[in-house]
Formats: sequence, structure tokens, C-alpha cells
Amino acid sequence: MPCKNHTYKGDYGFTATGVVLDPKAMSGSLRGTITTPEAYTETYTVNADCTGTSQKKTTSTGIVVNFSFVVLHGGKTIVGIETDINRAVKFRAERMD
Repeated sequence: MPCKNHTYKGDYGFTATGVVLDPKAMSGSLRGTITTPEAYTETYTVNADCTGTSQKKTTSTGIVVNFSFVVLHGGKTIVGIETDINRAVKFRAERMD
């Protein structure tokens, strides 16, 4: 079944793991220290083949991070990888129904 932007819609819980060589806008755990969660806005495009790209912008700093992803299980699962230089971060998001 082809995907559309509305296939990636709803509330998701997610995990992200990887290496960031330039940690200006990190939240979560950085070098073993828990940091304040960061709010962000996201703009994304989902292609008919269920691949897509997204851009997340932190609300407090304006720093932007870019991802490529794939939509699985009719939008219930999103997996992707950050595409910015000096970062190797992957994520998995599960829609909370």
C-alpha cells in the first residue's frame, strides 16, 4: 500500500542512539549525564514508497537536525538515521494508539 504524509501522524514514543561529535543541541543522556529534554518542531515528507525525510528544529536554540526514514506497518513504526555531518544517530519510533 502506498504511503502519504498522513501515514506518519499521531503520537509516537521513540528512542535514539548513536554518536554525536558536536553535541550543541543534545538532550537525554550525554556522557552519562541526564540533560533536560528539548522540545522541537518537525517538518517531514513521506514518499509513496514509504521512505521519507524530516527536519527537526529545537524550539529553544533553533538548531536543525535532518533524518532519512522509512515508515513501517502502516505508520505504526518509523525507523531512520540522522543525515547531518559529525553525527551517527539512529532512531525507532512506535505510534501510541
